[in-house]
Amino acid sequence: MNHNKLLNDLAETFGSTSDQLKEVEKLIKFKDRIDKYLVRVTRELFAPGDVQAKQPKDLKCKFKNSPLRQIENARAYLMKNPELVERYRGADLSHYLQEIEDWSETSGKMTTELGWMAYLRKFMNDDINAGSLVKLKRAQKSSTNIPIR
Repeated sequence: MNHNKLLNDLAETFGSTSDQLKEVEKLIKFKDRIDKYLVRVTRELFAPGDVQAKQPKDLKCKFKNSPLRQIENARAYLMKNPELVERYRGADLSHYLQEIEDWSETSGKMTTELGWMAYLRKFMNDDINAGSLVKLKRAQKSSTNIPIR
């Protein structure tokens, strides 16, 4: 509803003073800001037609509840950066995701989605530095892993 019309209606109905109308106007503007915020948050949390809420990126969770747990999401994250593709080429992502999940469950570690991505890189980097990166066997399906070449 238009603020001015609402204020005029209030003034006519209740004979409000100028100071009272200013206070009402502040409250109306505040309510409008809250409404806009709630609409934005609702759109961010729920995809159209989606019943289940999305996981906010800044929300801490166990690895088993992280979107990165799904191998397709981990692969998509790594594939965005050509340097990561080269560094982890042929790595068995399912092995590392399982290692992180086991570690998360035993340690009780909770972090954000970005934190889990950092742990994925850390686990693989530790193995690269030790010369023991677990590689995908050529007979396995490679569509969910870093390309072997």
